[in-house]
Amino acid sequence: RAGLWRDRDLIFLRHREPGVTVQARGKERVGENEYDVVTLRRQGEANETKILLYPKTHLLFRLVYEANGQMAYEEYGDYRLVNGIQFAFLQKQDGAGQVMESVLSDIQVNSGVSAGTFDRLK
Repeated sequence: RAGLWRDRDLIFLRHREPGVTVQARGKERVGENEYDVVTLRRQGEANETKILLYPKTHLLFRLVYEANGQMAYEEYGDYRLVNGIQFAFLQKQDGAGQVMESVLSDIQVNSGVSAGTFDRLK
């Protein structure tokens, strides 16, 4: 449930939910770069999600949170414009001693689906 709540595409809508506290936290340095920081916390929960944003674009750089008692993060980069929408072609997750990195080579938006794709098998 917590993973869905902090989904990278939905996290920017959470401020509209009752009982969600949003706080600007200034800047934070990661490596050689500084990022704008905002935290979100649901009422009645101790855990918060920290959002780091690229300062010029305010696109998502990193989500930081606690999962199963350990700190974890998701990182996004190599943003490219596809049909007027910015997509992160580089995604990295680090938590519970595991690291996963995904590099996307292509994203298609509204590319169409072949006729019969969802037909029942006979």
